[in-house]
Amino acid sequence: MQFVHDIRRILARGSGTPLDADEAQRLWGAILDESMDDVELGAVVAGIAARGETHEELLGLHRAVTERLAPWSPPLEARAIAIPAYGAVEGEARLAALAASLLRRFGIPVVIHGTLDSPRGISAARVLREIGILPCATLAQVDHEIVERHVAFVPVQLLAPSFAALLALRGRLGIENSAHRVAQALDPTRADAIRLGFCVGPESRGRLVGLAAATGGQHLALEWPRDDLSRHLTVRPCIEHVHGGRVTRLFEADPVDSRNPLADLDVDAAGIVRWIEAVMRGEMPLPVPVVNLVAGCLHAVGDACDLSRAKALAALHAARLAA
Repeated sequence: MQFVHDIRRILARGSGTPLDADEAQRLWGAILDESMDDVELGAVVAGIAARGETHEELLGLHRAVTERLAPWSPPLEARAIAIPAYGAVEGEARLAALAASLLRRFGIPVVIHGTLDSPRGISAARVLREIGILPCATLAQVDHEIVERHVAFVPVQLLAPSFAALLALRGRLGIENSAHRVAQALDPTRADAIRLGFCVGPESRGRLVGLAAATGGQHLALEWPRDDLSRHLTVRPCIEHVHGGRVTRLFEADPVDSRNPLADLDVDAAGIVRWIEAVMRGEMPLPVPVVNLVAGCLHAVGDACDLSRAKALAALHAARLAA
């Protein structure tokens, strides 16, 4: 009953006062602790989805989830890259798998966290399975994979089961909720990983960048101007580095009318993996936007003294693949 007033404010739409970060943190904390019944939970999720969440409400959920993440400290020899795999954009599976394959060649640990399914095409989990990166069953197994292979896929259920249940409401209600936005800014390692985040359009970018700046750490935010462009790795998104509350644009987005020669590759997970393997063998060109993303990661983790040096390192690696 203590949250009835907050729920009424959420349902009031334009006439209600949005929750501040502390109020949202308490409300989302109660949801994550399963202290609300299904009717109250549905009212909160549907009400926020109908009117749109505020920055403060997203920040409150981020704080509540972070408090409840598994107390896990992976054995990292270097700063990791955390890649979210929650179906935020259509081309996520191909991007996550190719980026992970490239980054670990630079000795950068990669932690991919997310759901096993995706509402937008083939899930990253399916593609990763095809290249031998299976979902880990325990956090101890994650530790082993990071040490031995420098890459691991961590199902969100291992990190925060109650948060996974909130994400799973997408399948029951048919709509995304605030959890899908917050997942883009999580650091599952609790070790100051560089967090990638994916979004489409300036409104989503504003939410992602604002949340990244408010939660600290380093983030690389990738924004595509249109959802149908995100599946094509030949179309570069806008890539921004969020660090210390400041936002630095590393790469501008390609024009919306860019050609997409990879349009027919998303036939199935096996087809995507065949393409990735051909790229890694140098039999097909490494898409320039992926080279740019790798450069941004090298810059963020500190392996290059500046962005120009990071670009040169990434381009050199691309040239070696093509040699």
